Amino acid sequence: MKIGTCDSGARPLVIAEIGNNHEGSAAVASELVRKAADCKVDVIKFQVFRTDRYISRNDPKRFAQLKRYELAPEIFIELAGEARSLGLGVVATALDRESAIALAPHMDGLKIASGDLGYFPLVDLMLTYGKPLILSTGLSDLKKVAKTIDRVRESWGE
Repeated sequence: MKIGTCDSGARPLVIAEIGNNHEGSAAVASELVRKAADCKVDVIKFQVFRTDRYISRNDPKRFAQLKRYELAPEIFIELAGEARSLGLGVVATALDRESAIALAPHMDGLKIASGDLGYFPLVDLMLTYGKPLILSTGLSDLKKVAKTIDRVRESWGE
């Protein structure tokens, strides 16, 4: 798999997980991108979401926290440009369909969160972009992982 300029077939791919550690600050996110480049990683990865599409309002404390951590798609697109100017590839974990639609065209690769492996409306949407795809399996059982792998292989004609 090739993400950015790194080919994982030639050597391991080192990904810096920025996630939402920027806590809603574009300046902090930019600093994290620069620090990742200083560490000589290959790729940075963000978590991208629209809180109202991702978190239930029945959990107001968590909703408010993640709403503060939310960044606009335009900021992620700018951060992707900054990362590429530093020689980094860029991957996004989109946690909702709207975020995937807004950002997938601007990313070098996409990631499906383990909690979304069985959410085929999101998986299928991400597959339409033809980008390298990383499947996280940490919160999934083997049956769900196998179903998702089968879905990816079927979509890609393998």
